[in-house]
Amino acid sequence: MAWKVVKRKAEAQRALFVFEIPNAAAEGTAEASTMAVEGFDLRDADAKTVFDGKMLPAGPNVQSRKVAEGWDCSSYITMHEMTTYDFWACRRTVKDAGVYITLAWPHLDGNPPNYAKQMRSALSDMLTSVAPAPPHS
Repeated sequence: MAWKVVKRKAEAQRALFVFEIPNAAAEGTAEASTMAVEGFDLRDADAKTVFDGKMLPAGPNVQSRKVAEGWDCSSYITMHEMTTYDFWACRRTVKDAGVYITLAWPHLDGNPPNYAKQMRSALSDMLTSVAPAPPHS
């Protein structure tokens, strides 16, 4: 199933795309599984400042995660209204570009048993498609 673009914003030095990932369990609800991909031209001072401010979440409930080589990632569980969500964030610098990707999905009764694994796999696939692992020296 194709992912629906629910938001896009592009400027010369920054771009944002937010995708809704199909989830049959969320149909008819206000809940959604989403992935946001932000890119920054780090040669631009303003874009660099914004990217530098996009730090990974921190706190006692945040876990550092190894999702794809070359990426710094973390995750935590949060509440949105009455629904529990997994929230993952990853960042990386690739040459003159900064990339920040987030993934959030709701814990719904109708989610398939392997839904969390599917979401982590989608994140890993996105990370490696945006910026493959750096070459080993």
